[in-house]
Amino acid sequence: MTTVLVGLDSVDWTRLRTSDPRRDARDVPRLLRNLEAAADPGPFAWSGELAGLVVHDHSGCLVQSAEFVIPFLIALCAAERAGVAPAAVSLLIDLTAEPFITEIEAGNTDMRARTWAAILAGRESYYALLGSAEPGARADALELLSILEHGSPRFQRAMADLEKAEDHSLVLERIRDLAAHPGLDRRTPEPPD
Repeated sequence: MTTVLVGLDSVDWTRLRTSDPRRDARDVPRLLRNLEAAADPGPFAWSGELAGLVVHDHSGCLVQSAEFVIPFLIALCAAERAGVAPAAVSLLIDLTAEPFITEIEAGNTDMRARTWAAILAGRESYYALLGSAEPGARADALELLSILEHGSPRFQRAMADLEKAEDHSLVLERIRDLAAHPGLDRRTPEPPD
């Protein structure tokens, strides 16, 4: 199998903090590979386990390893296996959150700006997902794009075009929700300056 996870083994995962202070991030490559393979029990199970390492459980805030996961999640947005792209985009939505206090205390004060820049770098992948055969991928890509650039003319055109062509209730409901609550979704704070 050809992998889109190029460079995964070049990251020193053992040095990176996770949401569990007793664990380093050495499980991240295995979880990303299982997500890519859509291995049993399925992509959302693997992205959920991955979220458990990179997003603080109680606060929903990011830990250090989160920013190193982003490029691989963006690469997985192009995956052809069912469920992989929606699972990756769903986790990217979660990664637009604030860093956890331990990151600030550790001097990682510009982490939020770096994570947003990394997520924004995948913008073309998210627009491409608006044409996905998977309704979950279309709906989550639309939500992520709304968080990143709701006011942009390109996003507004893309949402209007999708609404005209869409026939799946999940996506139509997401379009209505985003139109009623423009900008950021309710889980996400304001983007960094």
